[in-house]
Amino acid sequence: MMRKLYPVLATVVLMILSFTTLAAASAYTSWDPVEEQVVDLVNLQRSFYGLSTLTADDRLQTAAELHSEDMAESGYFSHTSLDDTEFWQRITTQGYEWTFCSENIAAGYADAYSVMYGTNDLDLLSTFDITLNGDGFSSWDEVGENWTTKNWDQWAEWAKQNDLSGGWMGSTDHRKNILYEDLTDIGVGYYYLALDDGSTIYNHYWTQDFAAGDTMEEPDTPDAPEAPIPGAMILLTSGLCGMAGLRRFIR
Repeated sequence: MMRKLYPVLATVVLMILSFTTLAAASAYTSWDPVEEQVVDLVNLQRSFYGLSTLTADDRLQTAAELHSEDMAESGYFSHTSLDDTEFWQRITTQGYEWTFCSENIAAGYADAYSVMYGTNDLDLLSTFDITLNGDGFSSWDEVGENWTTKNWDQWAEWAKQNDLSGGWMGSTDHRKNILYEDLTDIGVGYYYLALDDGSTIYNHYWTQDFAAGDTMEEPDTPDAPEAPIPGAMILLTSGLCGMAGLRRFIR
């Protein structure tokens, strides 16, 4: 039996120790406007915490978009593909030789504001800000400007009590990925499946892939060295935002 589900989220984090590479990164070569909007919202939130702006990377976008499409068309919701491919392998396949990478996924959110914040109702977020003794928000560019991570947790709890979701920013694990200070690059993949006839029906599928270590240098840089053979250590914990987890992988 098919059933309509509330939006869900999941996250993993992958860290490795070190190797340097030099390869090309691009900005918005073939991105859907809604994917670009998510990047802008991520960088907006990072700016509020004094963090660097992330570069839109086509390789990460391809890895993210293919995974969102695969989840939609194959009827599953997981960081692990049905062929047991993990997110870091998908990123590597696209030619990004990372020193750090992580991934957030979500399903059921119809637009960029909803997946990032849990709602596309600015008045709702503004009203909640006033309960925090703030002045409310007159535009989307102000959302979260003076919020601490505790305030985002409070928003997520309030949203949950009102049958809503706090979005990626309202989830501790997802927010850690978005606000990780050593990131340099991001890819976002959005896929809409109108005739979603799987065992679960989400229609909207999202993937965020983050990474560092392979940001574009000047065009005359030498070829990237081969990556070392990895060894791995994985830690998995669960969270409470639909479906959530934190995975760390060190090599």
